[in-house]
Amino acid sequence: MKHPTLPSLFTGAARAVPCLAFAVAAQALAAQTVVLVQDTFTLNGTTRIEGSSLAGTSPEQQTGSGVWKTGTGSASGRFSAEGTIIGYQSGSTIYPVEMRIAITQPTAVTTVSASIVSSTSDWVAVGFLSSDTSSSQAWFGSSDSILWVMIRPSGGWTLFKNGTTTTLASGTVSGFSATASYTLGISYDPATQMARAFLSDGTTETSLFSTNDGWFATGLDVDTSITATGFRIHPRNDGASVVGASSVDNFLVTTAAIPEPRSAALILGGLTLLGLAAGRLARR
Repeated sequence: MKHPTLPSLFTGAARAVPCLAFAVAAQALAAQTVVLVQDTFTLNGTTRIEGSSLAGTSPEQQTGSGVWKTGTGSASGRFSAEGTIIGYQSGSTIYPVEMRIAITQPTAVTTVSASIVSSTSDWVAVGFLSSDTSSSQAWFGSSDSILWVMIRPSGGWTLFKNGTTTTLASGTVSGFSATASYTLGISYDPATQMARAFLSDGTTETSLFSTNDGWFATGLDVDTSITATGFRIHPRNDGASVVGASSVDNFLVTTAAIPEPRSAALILGGLTLLGLAAGRLARR
C-alpha cells in the first residue's frame, strides 16, 4: 500500500482550507432570525390569570420595552384558562378585541404571525400597524393598519392595505376548519415593498398568494412608517359569536438580521487572504 507523504497530506489540507473557510463565511454572513416579540400568553398566576386583561402587560420576550395596548373602540383580549387570548363580553354586547405591540421600523424582512382559531368570529387578523396607539377608526383607518391579512371561519381570506381602502388579494383556503388551530402570518420586505401572506396547519405552510413564491407587490411607499404589529378578533354583527370560541395564541414577530457592511467586509477580506495563502501552499 502506498501511503501519502507528509507534503501531499499538507497540500490536500491546504486545498481544503478555502472550501471550509467559505462554508464558515456563508454561515456567518447568512441572515439570522431575530425575535422582536414573542408571547405564548402562558398564565403565570399573578398578572396573567384566567379572565384578566392582556392590555398593560409585557410580552414574554421582546427586544424593546413595549406593552400590549388596546385599539380605540375595541376591548382588551382576556386570558382563557388554556392560556390563549379570547374576546370580551359585557351583558349582551360582544366587543371586538384588538391588541397592539410596538416594534422598531423594519429594515429587513419582518414577519408577524399567530396561532388562530376563527370558530364563531366574523374574522381573525394579524398585521403591521403605523402605531401601537390607534385613531378613532382603529384597525380600519386608512393610516392605521398598514398591511394585514384576515381569515373567516369559511376559509375565505383577504389581504388589505391601509385599513380596508385597498384589497391586495383574496381567496379561499380549501379544507379549512373553523374549529382547528392554524398559524396565520404575513411577511414584509421593506427593501422591495413586497409581502407574503401564509397559513400553516402545523405540518404544511401554504402561501395564500399562489404566484412568485407567494410574494406580491404591495405598492407601499419605501418610507412607509411601520412601528407596531397586532391582531384582531372581530365578532359577527348578528350576535352569533360565542366568546371563548375564537382565540389567538403564540404571537410572534421576527426579522432577518444581516451582518453590518463593515463586519461583512472584514469577513470577506479575511477569507480572500486565507484563500490566497492556501492556494500558494497547494501549488508547492
